[in-house]
Amino acid sequence: MAQRTIHYLLGELLLRECPVRDRKRFLLGCILPDAFAEREHRALTHFTNRTFPGYMYFDFDAYRERFGAKMGKDDLYLGYYMHLVEDNFYRNFFRERVGIAIDNQKPEQVQRLHLDYTLLNAYIVERYELRNEIERPADFEAEPLAAIAQFDLDGFLRAFEGDFARQVTGKTRYLTEAVLEEFLARYYEPCLQELRTVQRGGRGLAARDMAWTKP
Repeated sequence: MAQRTIHYLLGELLLRECPVRDRKRFLLGCILPDAFAEREHRALTHFTNRTFPGYMYFDFDAYRERFGAKMGKDDLYLGYYMHLVEDNFYRNFFRERVGIAIDNQKPEQVQRLHLDYTLLNAYIVERYELRNEIERPADFEAEPLAAIAQFDLDGFLRAFEGDFARQVTGKTRYLTEAVLEEFLARYYEPCLQELRTVQRGGRGLAARDMAWTKP
């Protein structure tokens, strides 16, 4: 899955062409699926679907069935939807472009990718002049979204704030600056189109069409 700063960046870029009523709630939604409290909750927050034999995908169709009405009224839910769409794009892109499937059962692979994410944060923030606009909703625990899984929103937002200040030296291995820019160049427009489609009440993409083979 893409790192939270990439999701935040995509949210900011989308808002530059497609404004919403509440940009801060939209941007929070764009990163919220990654705020799971425990690793085993990630499948819940991402609506992971493994019922298609040999494949898996993040089921944003199931999300729309559950929260479609909220998406039209509350930008937090719209941003959350876009995160799921983006992650499907990212999974397929990463396998095609980098040529590997990160296996969550191989900790050294996952740790190396997370180091790439950390190394890229400074580039993303500086290159796109990002600033952290996220605000914690005082009543988040009362949100229907909060019933999906256990979230550690406070800890997550503290870590996210650190993404804008932490300086780490080193060289990326999998996700380089060039690979990131290629991902944005290829998938920004499809993401923008999907956002505009669902804002108009259209059906949009089908999640199962974006499935990838299980590692």
